Amino acid sequence: MNPHPEHPLRDSKAGFTVVELVIVIVVLGIVSAYAMMKAASPAELSLPSQAQKLAGDIRHAQTLAYTSGKHLRLTITPGVNGTYQVSSCVTVNGVVTSCPTTVFSGGVQEGVALQVVAGPNPLDFTSLGQPSAAASYRLASSSTVKVSVAALTGLVHVCPPDPAGTCP
Repeated sequence: MNPHPEHPLRDSKAGFTVVELVIVIVVLGIVSAYAMMKAASPAELSLPSQAQKLAGDIRHAQTLAYTSGKHLRLTITPGVNGTYQVSSCVTVNGVVTSCPTTVFSGGVQEGVALQVVAGPNPLDFTSLGQPSAAASYRLASSSTVKVSVAALTGLVHVCPPDPAGTCP
């Protein structure tokens, strides 16, 4: 006799069988393994963000030069896992003589190459934040992103990769 006549299905078994649960888990495992094989490397996923960070640090150097009234120098150490540093410079009659104090430094993640494409290395910024020349830097893993600095205006531009994986 059913103790709850208004609910005739209450006594029947409800839920999934063990076999159904195992099949769902196996299918999810196969799909996730396939997705992991197709996923890009961590360096590839973060390449645009690393380029934006470099561009932001260049803009920060310009702002610091302008607000402090000092000449600053951006020095790139190219190569895989490349680094860069911004130093405060000593000037005599408007000419940089030395840059003894590091203001800040940064670098790219493991597996990413940083290189100077065009312009001087190091790149100097006047006390007005203006770069001494135009410069371009490339960050590359399996694709390429370019960061460029305009000579007169100091405008910093990030060129994202095109569908072919290159940046003109």
